Amino acid sequence: MTKLPFLPHLRYLKNRCAKALNLLRVVAHTSWGADQQTLFHLYKSLIRSKLDYGCVVYGFARGSYLQMVDHMQNHALRLCFRVYCLSNLSILQHVCTNEPPLYIRRESSPFSTA
Repeated sequence: MTKLPFLPHLRYLKNRCAKALNLLRVVAHTSWGADQQTLFHLYKSLIRSKLDYGCVVYGFARGSYLQMVDHMQNHALRLCFRVYCLSNLSILQHVCTNEPPLYIRRESSPFSTA
């Protein structure tokens, strides 16, 4: 079996998500920015759609490579709900957003082998 080079693809994905994250950061301004529901819809359309697109393929990459992508989701959710960097992500993902972590989304994709 040949090795698949996931790292270049994940770096490209991280750069694309970083651009969308910058847009989300501008819209999430504290004094005049959008509300939480609008920011969450922007996250789902701009960032999560990119993360979900190739998850069937890159879901088999190393955990250290996948942490780059997971960091994008964590940062975006923190921006959407205006929480501190030290807040617990599992509480944020399950209680506030009803959003499963990316590793669960990768495992529950219709094409996963698990």
